Amino acid sequence: MRATTAFAILGLLAGCGPQGKAITADQLPHVKPGLWLEVVTENGVAMGASQDCSEGALHFPGALMPAGCSSQPVMLVTPEGGVDIDWRCTAGGASTVVHTTAAGDFSAAYLIDSKTTVSPSGGPPQVTTLHEAFKFAGACPAAPDGAAASDSD
Repeated sequence: MRATTAFAILGLLAGCGPQGKAITADQLPHVKPGLWLEVVTENGVAMGASQDCSEGALHFPGALMPAGCSSQPVMLVTPEGGVDIDWRCTAGGASTVVHTTAAGDFSAAYLIDSKTTVSPSGGPPQVTTLHEAFKFAGACPAAPDGAAASDSD
């Protein structure tokens, strides 16, 4: 096999794996501080809308692991500027796998999609999907005591 052919094959195989640059939690993108509107769908069922005054932190509610999990997530920033998070854990007799993605313009609108698969020992896997759509709505309204208002879950 010629060297150029081997490099071409390696390039194709590399395209099959995770794409992006590994990051740590402190390197996650930040959202524009202010009032964000959120619409949530769980397992295809609309769960309603809410609003949250953010100080700029990007939250991943779908990426929470059960108590007793000591593993760390693998986080990648994609070439498009989104984030992929994969987390695997075995705790309490169950195996949990979470795959979460966040993509969009973190200053105007973005989406978070998460799939959690819990495989209890001896039982069938339970899969939960969560889709969250966020849209920036402007400055946070002032609360009566001067603190930022929040109606989040």
